[in-house]
Amino acid sequence: MRHLEFCKNGIYLQFCIDDENRLLINHIGTEKEKFTGNKFFTPAEVFITGENPNDHHGAKHTGNNLLKYESHYENENKLVFVMNNGKIRVTQHYDFCDDVKVVRSYAVIENISNEKIGLEYVSSFCLYGFEIEKLWLCHNAWCRELQWHVYLPQDLGYSHINDFSTKRIAVSNTGTWSTKEHMPMGIIENESECIFWQIENNGSWNFEISDIQDQNYLKLSGPSEQENGWWKELNPGDTFETVKAAISFEKNINGVFGEMTKYRRILACRNENDMDLPVIFNDYM
Repeated sequence: MRHLEFCKNGIYLQFCIDDENRLLINHIGTEKEKFTGNKFFTPAEVFITGENPNDHHGAKHTGNNLLKYESHYENENKLVFVMNNGKIRVTQHYDFCDDVKVVRSYAVIENISNEKIGLEYVSSFCLYGFEIEKLWLCHNAWCRELQWHVYLPQDLGYSHINDFSTKRIAVSNTGTWSTKEHMPMGIIENESECIFWQIENNGSWNFEISDIQDQNYLKLSGPSEQENGWWKELNPGDTFETVKAAISFEKNINGVFGEMTKYRRILACRNENDMDLPVIFNDYM
C-alpha cells in the first residue's frame, strides 16, 4: 500500500493507494491519523445508471469502490487526483486559500467510453472516519432565517447499534430557492475537532451523514436523481463539473466559524459587484 500525505495551511490530507490500485481517503483534518486502507473510503462517489453499488446501502450514496488511481499533482494552493474505471475519468480538485483552514472541493467527470452514460449522483466532497458528538444544522424559513440548532446524533435517529445501518441524516433542497428550509451548511463537533461545511450552489443540493463499515462519513453534492429528480447524460468525450463545496476545520466551534468567515471574505472579494458597489436590494440569498 502506498501512502500519500499533504499539509495545506494546517490541514492534513492523507490518502493511500491500495493493492488493487484504488485511491482511498485516509483522513482530512487538523491532525494526522493512522493509515487504515478502508476500501470504501473513496474520494469521489459516482452513481451511473444501470450499475449496482457494491454496498447494502438503502438510500445512502455509498458503494462506488471501483475508481482506480491514475495520477495526482499539487502546487501551493491546489491538490488534484485523477481516477478512472474504464468508463469515466474523475478529477477530484481540492483548492486552498493562504492562511485559512478551508478546503474547497469539486469533481469533474469525463465519459471516456464509447457509449452514452447517465449520471445519477456525483459527490463534491467526501470525508470519513470522524466522531460525532454534536451536529449543528441551520434551519431557514420566511422571516426566520439562520436558525442554528444543535442536536445529538440520537436526537435525529442516528444511534450506534452495530457496525452497519441504513439510517442516514440527510438534508436536501430542490429548486432555485436554495435556502427555503435549510441553509446548505452544517457543523460536526467532537472532542478534538469541528468540521464546518457549505455547499456553494443556488439550486438543488444534498448533504448526507451516515456510516460505512462502522465509520461515520459526510458526503456533499449538488442535485441527484434520488433526491431531486436530476439526471445528466454524458456522450463520449463529454464532461460534467459538480457544484463546489467548502469545508473548514478547527479545534473548537469559535475557531471553525472564524476560518469559514475568513474564507467567505476572500471569496466575496472576487465578486465584481463588491468592487463597483452598485445598489443591491434584498440580497439575503
